[in-house]
Amino acid sequence: MTKKRISAKTLFALSLLFLFNANINLIDPLPDFIAYLLIMPAIGAAANTVPYLSECKSALGVLALISAARIPAFIMMYNNLGTGRDIVPMFTLIFVVIECILLYKAVENGYRALCYISERTGARSLTEPFACGKKGKTMSVTALKGLTYIFLAARQLLNIAPELLLLTTEDNDLRRQLREAYPAALIVCIFVASVIGVVWVIYARRYVREIAKANEIGSAVSSLEIKGTPEEQMRKSRMRSLTFSLTVLATASVFSFDLTFSDFGNINILPHFIYGIIVFYSIFNLISDKRKRISLTVCTGVFTLTSIITHLSLSRFLQEYDYLLLLYSSAARRLYLPVKIFALIEALSLVALLTVSAICFKEFICENTGTSPSSDAYGITSAKMHVGLVKRGCVLFSLSALIGILKCVNVFLKGNVQIAFSEVSDEGFATGTLPWMGTLIFALCVIYVLYSFYFIHDVKNEVRFKYGIEK
Repeated sequence: MTKKRISAKTLFALSLLFLFNANINLIDPLPDFIAYLLIMPAIGAAANTVPYLSECKSALGVLALISAARIPAFIMMYNNLGTGRDIVPMFTLIFVVIECILLYKAVENGYRALCYISERTGARSLTEPFACGKKGKTMSVTALKGLTYIFLAARQLLNIAPELLLLTTEDNDLRRQLREAYPAALIVCIFVASVIGVVWVIYARRYVREIAKANEIGSAVSSLEIKGTPEEQMRKSRMRSLTFSLTVLATASVFSFDLTFSDFGNINILPHFIYGIIVFYSIFNLISDKRKRISLTVCTGVFTLTSIITHLSLSRFLQEYDYLLLLYSSAARRLYLPVKIFALIEALSLVALLTVSAICFKEFICENTGTSPSSDAYGITSAKMHVGLVKRGCVLFSLSALIGILKCVNVFLKGNVQIAFSEVSDEGFATGTLPWMGTLIFALCVIYVLYSFYFIHDVKNEVRFKYGIEK
């Protein structure tokens, strides 16, 4: 008995339902990441034969990951009281910018794929105007594309609009008035975004219905010539998956920074646990060994949990005290003690995670770069290349581990507060034991980011060489 598969039309229809509603922080009864996960299988194997669809599918995959990560991130911030709530506007802005870039990539490549299919197969229903009313009115596909951009831009703008009211922490009358206006602004934005979403869903559904009525897309995609043998197609698919995971691994380095603002309670707006999650996602996709995957999952779980607890403990401390009070208040010292403990556990678990990641990365390099070690053509040149890549990979993960350890050391140094005096003023100010430690960590983070992108670029080129694909 064959298992009945859900049609692409049904998946697209469900995805429209999840996309239409407003997405403002946690108030999203139909999460967007589900829509992206529904569209990806609807594209299916067509990504192997239709140009632009693979780029669209990869953008949707990243969007699904980011949209899913948004939920626990905002839950954590909303559970923080006081200054923790003020981090939300900055995080919302970051998410909006990233999502806008990826949405543009997904939509643009999706429409390019439709034009490609129509031009080469004669499937006119994909690009011809479609009926959009009872009086014979029609809408062009270009107009629908413009409406899609308007809908996505408006929704992202409405996501950030209410949060702009909270971008200042100064306690004054304006601040209090903005806080009072926030609920009303939130409701208005939800209503407007939902109305725009309903209009877009209506037209998008009619377009999908017209394509289904013509019944051309399935045969059109099937008629496209598959370049190369099935084995070559599998190699290309594998190569795209690996290079995408490597790109994600390089972007993880950005989250090594501690980005803090005095207006946001001096709390890091790039939590380190996100770095661990991205590294886990990348390395997990690069390897296939089940034992190594289990070890990687365990280390990531421990690191993520302790990193979140460290972040929350520090946020709680900064909401009630500042570092200067550690000199005078025993209550402040008691509240800072858990920060030290969990920071130490976080650093140790990070070292364990990066050690496992380095071992997995070594296996990945040997299996997926240059000439395979199992091949008869494997010689001294390939061996040296693999050894060189492995050493550079160890440098990459060692840099990250060093940054994590220094961050832990800095937590302890900040707890040993002392009063320093400026040469131009008699007023003292609070400082840690080694005030230049923060600058050193920042400099190492810059080196780590630059080296990460440079090294990963070289590894991606070697992966393409391994699979016989230059670009």
